[in-house]
Amino acid sequence: MSRDEFSTAIKLPVFIGESGQREQFTDWMLEFKAVAGVKGVEQALRSEFEKELPSSDSGWETYESDGVTLDADGKKHRKALEMNAKAMHLLVASVKGVTCRNIINK
Repeated sequence: MSRDEFSTAIKLPVFIGESGQREQFTDWMLEFKAVAGVKGVEQALRSEFEKELPSSDSGWETYESDGVTLDADGKKHRKALEMNAKAMHLLVASVKGVTCRNIINK
């Protein structure tokens, strides 16, 4: 582990989704946003972030397959997709329970 990775190694909060846990959810979300900020992906949690993503995954596949993007925003889209993927990995790792996982999978 490099020095930079070590300096941002923090405990990921875990939420176990059950009804009646609004207060625990609020605390978990606050901690989760803090972790996302440290990891550099907090922007991906904002609703307006969706505008940064390409309209389909095909742009990403094109970039990966031949190293050339077909749109002027290729680098921007790639960065947004990478940030989104990291945020989703953190989110999936931080929730437990079938209900929460089903919501994420939608």
